[in-house]
Amino acid sequence: VFVGIGGCSSSGKTTLSRGVLHLLGGQCSVQPAISLDWYMDPSRMPSPAPHAEGGSNWETPEGVRYDLLLEELEKLQVFLEKLHPNGTVANYSLEAVQPRQVELRICPGDDINETRIYVTLEGFLLYCDGTLSSRMSERFWIETSYATALRRRLNRDIPTQLHENAQREAFAKYFETHIWKNYQLYRQAQLDNARPVGVVDADWKVRDQLKFIQNQLRLSCDGDDRLREACSGVQTDIEDNAVPDLTTPEDRQAMSLVAQAERSEEEGDTDQARILYRRVMRMSPTVAQFVGL
Repeated sequence: VFVGIGGCSSSGKTTLSRGVLHLLGGQCSVQPAISLDWYMDPSRMPSPAPHAEGGSNWETPEGVRYDLLLEELEKLQVFLEKLHPNGTVANYSLEAVQPRQVELRICPGDDINETRIYVTLEGFLLYCDGTLSSRMSERFWIETSYATALRRRLNRDIPTQLHENAQREAFAKYFETHIWKNYQLYRQAQLDNARPVGVVDADWKVRDQLKFIQNQLRLSCDGDDRLREACSGVQTDIEDNAVPDLTTPEDRQAMSLVAQAERSEEEGDTDQARILYRRVMRMSPTVAQFVGL
């Protein structure tokens, strides 16, 4: 069973895929999850690309070796089928089959191998290829707001000791003009290829995300025990909800701008929200850090 997890860069795909593997358990899943990043080929990427590392555009499907991934998935499926062959009632003695036949109401020719091996794949361009999307039995998508994706990407890529406001603002511009722009460009096509798809919100708690996937996969995980193990098996960020000390008029004004930006996002005016967030970053490092910019 191939399970896909797609979504924007820094939406939490890798963290969620690790949680899913814990949820499934080591006996019925291939570990680790297969990352689309393993199949990125810089020589196939469009170049030059403004603001891109090394002059190449890493955010487009042209740079992904979908053909190689599909080939390796085919080999993996053949291997797993040999490891856990499908057997039918006709292949077994009557004595061996009768107890299960009564229990499950199976007939000659039915598959009596109940082993399901889960293979998890994750990537921000995972569903751009229709053939790859169709190979997946279950597809999930992490829906992410601009602010959440930017905050997580900044925290991941900018070292703590280099969190000066100017550098963060420069990276935010790169994120907007390159990463987010390409995400929006391919988002709808991916969702169309992935239908039907289970949508997970990036701002949900990890437990809620995993519970949703557990229900979608119709997993029997010994009640909440396996779910608790899955949650403890992944590293989750603990957000500090303390109110910052707004000691200057600039801090207070910046908090007001944050509220305006959030309203703009709710109304769908993402361009205005980005402008306001950039003003916050210039105006108050304290507030910018508090809201995760």
